[in-house]
This record gives sequence, C-alpha cells and structure tokens, in this order.
Amino acid sequence: MIRIALFYTVQTLITYVAVRRGGAPERIVGFSLLAATLATALIPFEPQHIFRSVNWHALYIDTALLAVLLIIAARADRYWPLWLAALQVVTIGVHGVRAYDPFFLPIVYARVTGEIAYPMLAVLLAGIVRHVTTLRHPPGVIASDITDAVMTVIAAAILDRNLVASPHPITAARIYQQRRTRDRIFGAQADMFSDPAWDILLDLFASHSGQKRISVSSACIAARVPATTALRHLGRLIERGFVERIADDVDHRRHYVQLTRHGHTQMQGCLAGISGDVVR
Repeated sequence: MIRIALFYTVQTLITYVAVRRGGAPERIVGFSLLAATLATALIPFEPQHIFRSVNWHALYIDTALLAVLLIIAARADRYWPLWLAALQVVTIGVHGVRAYDPFFLPIVYARVTGEIAYPMLAVLLAGIVRHVTTLRHPPGVIASDITDAVMTVIAAAILDRNLVASPHPITAARIYQQRRTRDRIFGAQADMFSDPAWDILLDLFASHSGQKRISVSSACIAARVPATTALRHLGRLIERGFVERIADDVDHRRHYVQLTRHGHTQMQGCLAGISGDVVR
C-alpha cells in the first residue's frame, strides 16, 4: 500500500508541475496519465482471476491512452510524446502476449503492465524540463545566440575563401531569437505569428556559413510547429528550389538539408535589406 500511495503522490506532483510549468502537450499528457491511473484503480479486483487472463478493462483504458498519445505526438512540436506512445504500445503488446500464451506468468503480466508507468512519468518529466529550458534558452539549431553566429562568420572566412563573411548570419540569428522571445511572451497565443518556412530559412542561413550539416529533424525543430506541419513547409521549400535534401555519405537512410544557391542568394538579399545594407 505504501508503494501504491508513493506512486500516486509522485504522479500527482508531476501532473501539478506539468500544469504549472509545461505547455499544452505536457498538460494534456499529465492529465491523461492521471486519468488512466484513476480509471485503472476503479477496475474490480478479483484475486482468483486477475492477471490469469487478459484484463480487458485495463486493455480498453490502455488503448484509449495510446490514442491520446498518438494524437499528441502527431500534433505537438515535441518528440518525447513518441517515446510515450512507444512505451504504451509495449503495454498493449503485453496484453496481446497474455491472450496468445496461456502459460504467460501472471506476475510478469502484472509487473510489466504496471511498472511501465514509471518510465512514462520519467519521460513526461523530461519533457517538462526540456520545455522550461527551451523557453529560457530558445534553440537556434545551429546559431543559438549572437555569439555563435559571430563565430560562424569568422569560421566561414577562415575555412572558405570564396565565401565572403558578412553580418547577415548574425542578423538571421538575431531575428530568430527575437521571434522566440515573442513566442515566449505571448505564450499560447503565439501561434497567430507562426511562420514555419521563414523560421527554417533563418536557421539554415545562420548555419550555412559555418558549413554545418542540418538534419531534417533539426530543421523541423527550428520551425517551432508540429512535426507534420514543419515537414510540409520544408517540402514546399524544397519544391520551390530554396532548400535541397542531401543524403548522408555513410548512412544513405539519413538526410540533411541546406539552402540551395538560389535560396542563399534570396536570403542574403532579404537580410541585407533588413539590416540596412541595401541602398534605397
């Protein structure tokens, strides 16, 4: 009983932290996990039958929870919900093993379906911490702050004599950070300023001079929108010739993205105008 009470206490505290410090995905997941726990606690306890066959009530609850986690994973601009969904798939898989194998030990069935809640809470807590950290230090995937952008320009001048070092990567990094500051101030209402394609271009341009390789997932993170939305905008940038996809030399399943010559020229001209370098 002490162990169960301790688990309920820990889950309640993590849910409270999710409500106070997390974003919408953290809050929804926190409430969903708590609701699933409470619903499971209401299942009638029958010692002679429990865990000796499929616990259908628990399976229904776990399936509903998986549906919620998959929806959040598809819509949120975070990747940790995918880990939660994967853990929940394992839970449902154990129900399947219990149905398939009559010799599956009840104690194993009980432990796996119950104990997996601990790593799920750990993933949620890690998501909350990452959300808080992101708000305090917005991630420019390559040029995370103005100092990094300055070093990028210096490195470009040293490593590539054909590339003229300019302040424009610094301008791109500054604009990106200003947009993240605006998002932080407006909070949940910041979605009305969403411009994923522009955020991707800013980040790729700020990274271009340092000859850094940007993965597709990193470019999507820079867009600050759900992954599916970011991939759609990235696809449009590729179709219109601003961005190109490059396969990894070693692992051809992995791809990177970078600005095309046309995309770099366009961004160079745009940022020159913003920074006042264009003669009017």
